Amino acid sequence: MTRAVVSHKVPGLRRRDPEFRTPLPARPISPGRAKRWSDYQNNRDCGTCGGYRLRAEALAVKIGGLHVGQVVRMSIKEAFAWIGTVPDHLTNQNNEIAKAIQRNRERLDSL
Repeated sequence: MTRAVVSHKVPGLRRRDPEFRTPLPARPISPGRAKRWSDYQNNRDCGTCGGYRLRAEALAVKIGGLHVGQVVRMSIKEAFAWIGTVPDHLTNQNNEIAKAIQRNRERLDSL
């Protein structure tokens, strides 16, 4: 199916994808609606997750003292260096995980 066909299958459905060409112009957001939405926004980090937007269970798993939220915020160079130290922090049983992580290091090396 093409995009045009899919968008017309459901009544009232309009794509919000910027690549999708539609004959309908985008509706501007009214000041009242913008004000209502702004009431739900703030610039403070969440006290529970520290702004990582991850559940506590995901943040609890650490390798080499870092959780996944901290790793994904690293630059490519930092992540490449960190991945090299991962096997040193794992037990023999967990080295299977390290092999999968090392494959990601090979991918980072190509960037």
